[in-house]
Amino acid sequence: MKLTSRIRLARHNARLSQQELSERIGVTRGAVANWESDSEITPTVEHMIQLALLTGVNFEWLATGRDARNDDQMASQPIVAPEEFARDSDERCLLQLFREAPKQQRSLILDVVEVHARKRRA
Repeated sequence: MKLTSRIRLARHNARLSQQELSERIGVTRGAVANWESDSEITPTVEHMIQLALLTGVNFEWLATGRDARNDDQMASQPIVAPEEFARDSDERCLLQLFREAPKQQRSLILDVVEVHARKRRA
């Protein structure tokens, strides 16, 4: 399977339009369309990393086509439920920072977010 097909399949399984994906990565919709077409334009490594994270696919599979999962399995079911994706840049930033935090500090971060969320509901 070609890179263009893997990108399209990953986006489709994540239930993202080209426009939605482009906004989340920070490129134009035309760039995503080019990545999915037979043009010679391919995403940068940084964009490939973002694309893999946003669509929930393995980076190696996206970049090379090699992975334990087979293409039929990829086509038959979404990798991650759409509600698992960040809805805006603030959520993406929070998720990225949370992932980068040491495991010992993650519970503290969750506590802080929970306290602030409860204040807002009250």
